[in-house]
Amino acid sequence: MKRLMKNYKYFTAWTNYPTLLQQHDPNDDFPPLYRQVQLVSYDGDKYITIHDDRDFQEVKRGYIYRNRRRTNFKHSTLIRRLPLTEYN
Repeated sequence: MKRLMKNYKYFTAWTNYPTLLQQHDPNDDFPPLYRQVQLVSYDGDKYITIHDDRDFQEVKRGYIYRNRRRTNFKHSTLIRRLPLTEYN
């Protein structure tokens, strides 16, 4: 991941998916706040690897937005702009 991080130009997105350190309480009325993240890679189906200030994390594509208004990315845009992650 470190080598990929140096050689690839990321693009920015927004997510409301909680971090590993901040788990959302289901009884709470307020959803987690939006945070700005960098998109690292895409598996071509539904998972995207993101990087925030602290760590890398895999989230579903439905939690990634182009802006704070919850505009989703098209599948073709993610395929074109992100390296594909291959799983064996």
